[in-house]
Amino acid sequence: MNESENWSIREAVVSDAQGIISVHQNAVHKGASSFYAQEILDEWSPLS
Repeated sequence: MNESENWSIREAVVSDAQGIISVHQNAVHKGASSFYAQEILDEWSPLS
């Protein structure tokens, strides 16, 4: 089976919010941390 056959796209719902925030924060603070200053990362995605 092709991996793309396992994907589906749907409109986000309120119960998705915490997961979306978590993915965003991880992308910014882990994925981009070696490229940008902490102050920039905190502006893009505050942790508090």
